[in-house]
Amino acid sequence: MRGCLSRPNLRQISSSIGLSRYTSEQCPNIAPEVPSQEKLTMPACTHADSIQGVTPSAQGCEECLAMGDRWVHLRICQSCGHVGCCDSSKNKHATKHFRATAHPIVKSFERGEDWRWCYVDQTFV
Repeated sequence: MRGCLSRPNLRQISSSIGLSRYTSEQCPNIAPEVPSQEKLTMPACTHADSIQGVTPSAQGCEECLAMGDRWVHLRICQSCGHVGCCDSSKNKHATKHFRATAHPIVKSFERGEDWRWCYVDQTFV
């Protein structure tokens, strides 16, 4: 098939550009490598019962707003509503809030995103 690489060449190229897995949608004659079910299973969150209906503490990172600083993305604590900046932000206030309070779960506070993260179990909820 035009434009397809053999499995060894595809593996070498994907490895050299930092891809650990690749698919073969464009090259159906090469069967994709499918990880075992064990590798696909993430640990379960054991803290989902701590999720509360919360009110955001601010429309931006509480601490960054007070400092006059900036953030990249926002997270909202699902225990108390604290809004903090993500770990891509220089201040990492959401993680600092978790360490100070042990509130385990944050939700993305970005428009169009609907995911939660459990700090304790290091998994999506």
